[in-house]
Amino acid sequence: MPWSDWRDLGGSFTGAPAVTSWGRDRIDVIGWARDTSNLSHNALTGGSWSGWSDLGGPVSSPPAAISYPGALNLVVRGMDRSVYFRTLTQGQWSDWFNMGGNFTREPWTPSFAKTGTRSSDVIGLGNDGAVYHRQFDGDRWLDWESTGGQFVSSPRVQPFIFGVFVKTWDAAENVWQNHVMGGRWFGWKNLGKEVTVPDAETFWIVGEQQVGNQPRMVVRFDQFVLQPDQNLWHQFYHRMNGDRGSEGAWENLGGPFEGAAAVSPFPGRVDLFATGTDGRIWHRVLTEAVA
Repeated sequence: MPWSDWRDLGGSFTGAPAVTSWGRDRIDVIGWARDTSNLSHNALTGGSWSGWSDLGGPVSSPPAAISYPGALNLVVRGMDRSVYFRTLTQGQWSDWFNMGGNFTREPWTPSFAKTGTRSSDVIGLGNDGAVYHRQFDGDRWLDWESTGGQFVSSPRVQPFIFGVFVKTWDAAENVWQNHVMGGRWFGWKNLGKEVTVPDAETFWIVGEQQVGNQPRMVVRFDQFVLQPDQNLWHQFYHRMNGDRGSEGAWENLGGPFEGAAAVSPFPGRVDLFATGTDGRIWHRVLTEAVA
């Protein structure tokens, strides 16, 4: 696999970082400081890193982030267990906006996802075991809403070209999935126990492949899973119009790590970030040829 070497971005963090990209030449990384519980931000622009800058705190969860052209949106849980939102545009950070909620489970991690052309959802595990979301519909934030369920783990978001998949676990270790597209939640389905739920996943569109008389869109996914020994493993696979196609063998990318996140700024490139057990954030790049 054409991986770069690991690059040390420094810092002293805990948990998985939040990573997002709004274009070919821009990647943002937000880490949760191990000692102060503050957030720190680092940006890759035109091949150069800005260095870590303090965003304040303290906060009580790892961050989650999404981006649109020219804007980064960030969410995190405050010390009062409410969710807070902040945006970066034209190099300036907005004030924190209190989104409410009272999420007291520990540990707790928010998810943040684009769920439609204009919609995005902040997602978290409620105190009653249900998954809650608060949606931005393109014009305003709607109220918090329960999607139901009885779960024991913070949900994870897996991006897809048609919305996102949200996965979590129940007390019997069954994996449950909900599909969100166009701002609509389609309902929870029990996938059973034999399902891989990656710690991080990203995708890019490969192109079209002719199957019979029909062109089919080919999408490549790269998924990353932390094993109990804290090594990070990677596998890629393809989907054609939703059907799973060819896949690669699992490969060990090393460790020890305690959290990981990935982003694809453009087709043919995947940027992987992992928080080491030493607290430092490490960066590695996968470059693939695009047909």
